[in-house]
Amino acid sequence: MRRESVTRQMRQFPSALDWQLVSGYGADDAALGRHYDAALNRRYSKRPLSDGEIAVYAGHRKMMRQFLETGQPFGLFLEDDFACRDVASRWRHLFTHVDDIMVGKDMLKLFDFGPPKSGFAEQDTHGPIEMVKPLSVGAGAVGYLLSREGAQKILSRQRVFRQIDEDIKYFWELGLDIWAVRPQMVREISDVLGGSFLEAERNAIKQRHKNIATSIKGNYLALRKMALNRLHRTVSAQRSRN
Repeated sequence: MRRESVTRQMRQFPSALDWQLVSGYGADDAALGRHYDAALNRRYSKRPLSDGEIAVYAGHRKMMRQFLETGQPFGLFLEDDFACRDVASRWRHLFTHVDDIMVGKDMLKLFDFGPPKSGFAEQDTHGPIEMVKPLSVGAGAVGYLLSREGAQKILSRQRVFRQIDEDIKYFWELGLDIWAVRPQMVREISDVLGGSFLEAERNAIKQRHKNIATSIKGNYLALRKMALNRLHRTVSAQRSRN
């Protein structure tokens, strides 16, 4: 169902667009161990990652490596449960002017879970494409544009220890410049494609680690992220003034 959905969606784009389906990893793939750093996870995450969450991030990284092999300056990354929002003019403009739109940006998010929960450091407009640089990056990696430099920065981390949705919230760790399109150009449709592959395993792990110690650690990590985000913004603003 997901392959058929992806193929149908991609055929709406210009025929000159070169795209391919990238086979990711299954939750039971023996190779997942080399993608995951359990020690860093225990230090910097509220709970262990499920095998499915590791597989998802490993799949994105595989897409990034294959993108780098193309030699192209920018790539469009879409999960297999995406659907385009019905503003064809914005998609045409994005494909036609991607070089100008992506100047100075590592990632342009086309999707976020929920409305923005913070203000914006900067705003940018190119034709019908309105973009913001959020103070706090939101969750969601269903669809995004990525520069070569952005892919190289993400892949510079040898192994993952957070799920991808959480990792991009710590954009300063890898020096990522992340923007988001407003309104969103992609939506998530897993509910009509057989449901989430992650939810059951994720909920089971949450239940096993549902205790006071985990809650305290979660609160500490949230405060730590907030402080580091604010420090990053302060330092960036000082550099801009200088």
